[in-house]
Amino acid sequence: IWSYSGVVSFRSQFTDGFKSRTDETLKSAFMAPGYLDVSLGFTYNKKGSPFHITLSPISGNMIFVKDERIDPTAYGVEEGKTTLNQAGPSINVKFEDKYGQKDNIQYRSTFYSFSNLSIAPTVRWENTIDIKATKYLSTQIYVHLYYNKAEIDKLQVQSMLSVGLTYTFKNK
Repeated sequence: IWSYSGVVSFRSQFTDGFKSRTDETLKSAFMAPGYLDVSLGFTYNKKGSPFHITLSPISGNMIFVKDERIDPTAYGVEEGKTTLNQAGPSINVKFEDKYGQKDNIQYRSTFYSFSNLSIAPTVRWENTIDIKATKYLSTQIYVHLYYNKAEIDKLQVQSMLSVGLTYTFKNK
């Protein structure tokens, strides 16, 4: 079933990021970079289907580098400027489903592609697997692939494995 849709997505970080634990060269900070995605389009969402597809012929992508300590060219922003504005179509595909007898495995995948009309597309693909191993033990596996030719002309990969203890307090 198709419907009209609008999406606004903002991403940044709140603390300073360094080259490594031993090299304290500042690489990122709050709003350096910051990302804003805005789009208008159509979403396909069939009841019971794990897929949600959003097609946006009108989209904008902005990259902000508002901290003077950070080189804006490292994020595709021109020297002397603090913002890169891009326009073009985008597609966002989400998949979310649960597996196992007690829904003890949940898989979420989001694929986003934004095609700037003047350069190569930006692509983000996030995959998360949540596993409830026992009543008190949970695990999460997360893999994020990111490519933006305006920033860095190579594929960036972020991965995380977390294991935690969980307990639910019941309100009586």
